[in-house]
Amino acid sequence: MIKLYLAGKFCLVKWLFLLLIICFLSSQSKIKLGFIGPLSGPASSYGVMAQRVVSMAVEDINKKNKIQLEVLYEDGRCSGRDAVNAFKKLSQINKVKVVIGGICSSETLAIAPLADKNKVIVFSPMSGSHEITHAGDYVFRNAPSNTDAVKAIFDLITKLCAKKVAIVSEKTDFAVSVREQLLKMLSEYKGKYEILTEDFMPNEKDFKSLLPKLVNFAPNVIVLSAQSAQTGSLFLKQLRMSGLDNLVVTPYLGSEKSFRDSAKGYLSRFISIDLKGLLDDPGDDVRNFFARYKDRYREEITFPFDAIQVYDAVQILADAIEKVSCHPERIKEYLYNLKQFNGLLRAYSFDQNGDVQGIEHDYYEIDNDNLELIKANVTVYSMC
Repeated sequence: MIKLYLAGKFCLVKWLFLLLIICFLSSQSKIKLGFIGPLSGPASSYGVMAQRVVSMAVEDINKKNKIQLEVLYEDGRCSGRDAVNAFKKLSQINKVKVVIGGICSSETLAIAPLADKNKVIVFSPMSGSHEITHAGDYVFRNAPSNTDAVKAIFDLITKLCAKKVAIVSEKTDFAVSVREQLLKMLSEYKGKYEILTEDFMPNEKDFKSLLPKLVNFAPNVIVLSAQSAQTGSLFLKQLRMSGLDNLVVTPYLGSEKSFRDSAKGYLSRFISIDLKGLLDDPGDDVRNFFARYKDRYREEITFPFDAIQVYDAVQILADAIEKVSCHPERIKEYLYNLKQFNGLLRAYSFDQNGDVQGIEHDYYEIDNDNLELIKANVTVYSMC
């Protein structure tokens, strides 16, 4: 009888203990965040990578047991219309108050007015269009505005004493934004520059009709503004195969592994404007992050700068939620008043427009043997 009594008492204590654990875990209810990015379509390589990195970041945060996050993923397809539909579902049906995205500038620009209207935080880790700077009070990004890259391109053109500039751009919000800003800067020096502008459709594969115009114009520098690594590498290959050996300058393509792999053998006289120091001097934390991604997904990160920004974005939002709750107004004020965030992207903060500040750019070439990004010696291209 005593043994049965003790056994029964032990079982009761055990069940009470399990009940307490269940109650505790249920009290740690997960905070839902939204995600909007291209998970299908031509730009899906960006969205899928971002989704993977968000998943890694959320797991890291949840292991700390301070707050618990859950992310609801929606496909924006790099399209304003699809992004709007995704945002409406997340904000109206799922009731999320924070959205990671858009990934493409077209997605972010389309949902920005809805974010302000509905008081939902939109935090983009990859959208670079300069128009996002004034998109809304609830819109933030740790992706640098392409204005910074355009200034670097303009400074390079000036430094090299180039007089004839061809700007070739894909018809997307990001790429057209680069073109328009550079045109404005060059046009301020009336008569100093001869300028040719040419556009191509998104995901174009055949540049035969465009190349003769470049031959006739004979530019000192070709500025390539492409949305994707695929179109950028195809253009460069066809340019070189046609016999044109002009200096090509582009924002951000050089850091994308898929671009380097696809354009292998055609990367001479090529300069990429990229974030300073992160690939040529990454640091242990960035190296460890890259290694973890490769171990988990059995492939290297295709877009390393973007991946770093995505991981940081989730960490920043988690810090904000932990400190001020998931109330959008409080998160907004927290981000505006943040003095410095120390992440994989190094130390930075946000200005009065929600744009990242404290990030620098530099000029890079690609080593034709190992396809590594190396700091460019731009003086060898001087036309002065």
